[in-house]
Amino acid sequence: MTKTRTDRRTFIRASVGAAAAVTLAGTISETNAKEEKTVADEVHVYDEFGELKDVVIGSPLADDDCVFKWMPGMDEEFSWLKPETFKFLKANSDKPWKEANPELFSKINQQVDNYAETMEKHGVKVRRLPRLVHEDRNYINPGVEQIFPRDVWCTAGNTVVAAALRMPWKRKQYLAAAPLYVGMMEAGKCKYIQAPQPSTEVMSPPDRKHAAETHSILFDGGDFFVNGDEIYLGQGHGSNALGAKFCESVFGDQFKVYPLTLSGAALHLDCTIALLRPGLGIICREWLKSELPPGLKNYKWIEATEQEAAWLGVNGIALNPETYVVDSAHKRLIGEMRRHGVNVVAVPYDGPSFLGGALRCSSQPVYRAKA
Repeated sequence: MTKTRTDRRTFIRASVGAAAAVTLAGTISETNAKEEKTVADEVHVYDEFGELKDVVIGSPLADDDCVFKWMPGMDEEFSWLKPETFKFLKANSDKPWKEANPELFSKINQQVDNYAETMEKHGVKVRRLPRLVHEDRNYINPGVEQIFPRDVWCTAGNTVVAAALRMPWKRKQYLAAAPLYVGMMEAGKCKYIQAPQPSTEVMSPPDRKHAAETHSILFDGGDFFVNGDEIYLGQGHGSNALGAKFCESVFGDQFKVYPLTLSGAALHLDCTIALLRPGLGIICREWLKSELPPGLKNYKWIEATEQEAAWLGVNGIALNPETYVVDSAHKRLIGEMRRHGVNVVAVPYDGPSFLGGALRCSSQPVYRAKA
């Protein structure tokens, strides 16, 4: 009887892991298919710049995907948005993205797909999020946008945490990657944890928001960086002090967690700093209010202006310690990176950037080789 139970359990693990791989594999080049033999379906992330082998990239907007429904309290909460984006989102609350601005809709989708193709051309295994369907589409808020998976998961080592997001319409996205991470967990390839979800009152007017935040963990992937044995967690619109305590409770046995306070102009830490390779990064100093943690003290920094940070010039992603992908709109920063010996891959991404997220936001690493 014991042996039968064990065999069945083994069969289930293998089946679930295989199903997850099929569901989220996406289009994989011949090079990536060979790479799969060594890194298939395994979580491994210890830094921001080790060679990227496997990544989840967001999905473009569907014809019936709607802008999130604007609610009381959002005017103050979205003070970090570019004025033109703020106006667009509020004016088009609950409308299909395609109806709200057909030209922008088309540009966003073309640029997201082009980015995924660029990553594949550079030998990265790319997975795309399956679309939310049925009741999941309207969970908490009818808004649907699956372009930015980085916000939704935090990964360090082989542990993945589904985040606790302030923006309620983003929370449903963790359901889209369940086949991937649950399958890996079942197959013993990662640890998968769900953070306690915050009260929806954290998006309410100030008189209610403060009370809700005193007992709500806010823990956002856009604020989460891993750098060897250190983790940095931005403190601001995305994550809070309880989020940092939660981060310590999950990762503290292996990593030292450093909360970093952000300016109100910054949505996330990844709008404020980028780590290109060991010892080199980009920073918008006006947006970081904390001292640099020990692991970043001796870094050489390329300085970004607040305007460049607002248009997400800091928000790129390393393919390896020599190669960095960035929005082609940021000519000055690209020139500075090249002067520091970085091989820059420039892709157009001003469409998604208009919405408040760029290339790092669109990429959730599954496997990075240690730098």
